[in-house]
Amino acid sequence: ELSENFKGVFSMEFDKNVSYTYKSQHLLAVTIKGENNVALIGNNYDNKMNGNQGDNSFQGNGGNDIIDGAKGVDTAVYRGPTADYKINILEDRIEVVDNNPDRDGKDTLINVESGKFVDHIVSFSNNSIH
Repeated sequence: ELSENFKGVFSMEFDKNVSYTYKSQHLLAVTIKGENNVALIGNNYDNKMNGNQGDNSFQGNGGNDIIDGAKGVDTAVYRGPTADYKINILEDRIEVVDNNPDRDGKDTLINVESGKFVDHIVSFSNNSIH
């Protein structure tokens, strides 16, 4: 869990220039507490990311991630163009599958309002794509 006072970016991906990632690179799940806007960056594991009341961004990276934005206006971030992904709108979730096997994997999105791709921002309102 991240403290309710945490602000900024928290990475689960190893970065030699950020000391805490020596440990955080092994995390599988992170839950944000409080109301601050936070950016979470996943690793290549199957991550579970849980948002808070803020407007958060989530970048799952590789693996099959489950992202629950909770309250706020939340965005899932992807490293490729929209055409490289299959987006499935289901009754209780949205699935985003990267057709490039070495990039973003498959994300299951709950309470996430949009997807930010390198070429477009896609709105997921009322379980449809806009």
